[in-house]
Amino acid sequence: MTINGSPQVTTKTRMSSLLDLLSTIFRLVPKQLSDNLSLLSSQLKAKGIRAGAGVGIAVIGLVFGSITFIALVTALIGAFMSEASLWQTSLWVALGAFVVMLILLGVGAMVVRSGFPLVQPEIIRGIKHDVGYVLKGNA
Repeated sequence: MTINGSPQVTTKTRMSSLLDLLSTIFRLVPKQLSDNLSLLSSQLKAKGIRAGAGVGIAVIGLVFGSITFIALVTALIGAFMSEASLWQTSLWVALGAFVVMLILLGVGAMVVRSGFPLVQPEIIRGIKHDVGYVLKGNA
């Protein structure tokens, strides 16, 4: 009943093959999707923590920005006083706070930017592969 060593395909074998395929799909797809989703959630959690640290650094930089603003207002007020050293000292403090602010904002932006893209392309490719296998029978 075989032609060239391959078994003959009948309606019964087609149906059993289809049922085997469907049972395999219904058994494996939930496991595969749960694995991909757990991997995705763990990566998002790690990148969220990293992005939060970067935002925290940037907020500290903004605090130094407010110190810069206060020092500049103090320099403006000190310029109208008879004391010459007050406004000069205040300008030096403003310059130092401004430099620290720029450094912290730059570091914070780099830390946040290093967390992008939030989802790795391998995970997206894996999910597309799984969906393509279910829909078309191959990737």
